[in-house]
Amino acid sequence: MPEVKQVFTIVRRLYSPVSVPWNELLLSTNLGRLGETYKFKEIGQVAADGLDAATAVVAKSGEFSVSDTVLPVVQLAIQPNLVEAQLATETEGADAFLRDLERFLKGLDPNKNAELQPYTTTHQTIAIVKLQVPFEALLSDRLREFLAKKAQPMLKLPDAEAHIRLTHLNWQVTFQTDSNDYIYQPKALALEPRAGSKPSDNLYYTHSPTDFATHMKLLQEFEATFVSSPVAKAGR
Repeated sequence: MPEVKQVFTIVRRLYSPVSVPWNELLLSTNLGRLGETYKFKEIGQVAADGLDAATAVVAKSGEFSVSDTVLPVVQLAIQPNLVEAQLATETEGADAFLRDLERFLKGLDPNKNAELQPYTTTHQTIAIVKLQVPFEALLSDRLREFLAKKAQPMLKLPDAEAHIRLTHLNWQVTFQTDSNDYIYQPKALALEPRAGSKPSDNLYYTHSPTDFATHMKLLQEFEATFVSSPVAKAGR
């Protein structure tokens, strides 16, 4: 069973370009209110990716209280039709933050009676987990043999032996829709050793374009696939 050590959620919501009270948000007073409301340590405007004229409001190191629990807000980015937030919590906490933020944004323009109009919402989950799968189980027999018998001897130095260790294993997930109204940005899928951990810890950095519940099901299936294999048993 995956043992979660840390978890982060990235929630991204695309809106109608006339929904977010963008001009009101950029007022110094309202940027200050945003920082005070969520206790951000840093807040300011930066150039949005691929756009010369538009800007994004980016805030870092804040917090959000829900059900007597204080959730760390790692980063918040707001553009005229887009909000993306990363919080150190599961999906439900991140969604609660976004609902609260929408109430804050609506309050900036009392003349707007309409609700914010979201086109779509996506979730990503990042989790540091301990699994029952040794890192070497992720490599095929042929690849392990090549690394041990061919590559490793050729990489040694005159005064040092070479040791090869898996560090990164990730993929890019793309999405294709039937609609031309909007596109989904490519997302990461990663199942790799946690940097800085000992191989014997079986500590993994995992990232998927899913909510927390789906992410955990993915990890359970991953663990079940490898734990029953001869390679995984041999590595215990």
